[in-house]
Amino acid sequence: MRALAMSIRVGMRQAAGESALGPEILEFLEAVVLMVAHPIGAPARTGEPGHVQAAVKLVSELLEASLGDDRAVAEAADALATDMPVLAAFFQNLDLLPSSGYSPADAIATLVVTALSRLEEINAEQ
Repeated sequence: MRALAMSIRVGMRQAAGESALGPEILEFLEAVVLMVAHPIGAPARTGEPGHVQAAVKLVSELLEASLGDDRAVAEAADALATDMPVLAAFFQNLDLLPSSGYSPADAIATLVVTALSRLEEINAEQ
């Protein structure tokens, strides 16, 4: 399993500290970004730091949207439902969210469940 570069981790730590998500999100964020940026079975992407930054941006935006209004959550759920690798990474790492006293955990879990429901609707339409 690959690890994220220290500079990426420091940037994520700083951004999380300034966000409503707080530093408690870091373990989940790092795990999801790692899975999105370096999918198991995919060829190694060395010398391409841009794809990791893109994964950080995408995952962070989706997490922030989970704390937004109904429209923001619906748009984020639609985006997750149409990006299976990202949805899988979110789902597979839900257990890394703090279980008590961390209010964003419920919003993030709801986002994932909403995306799964939306995925069922998309599949039914096809």
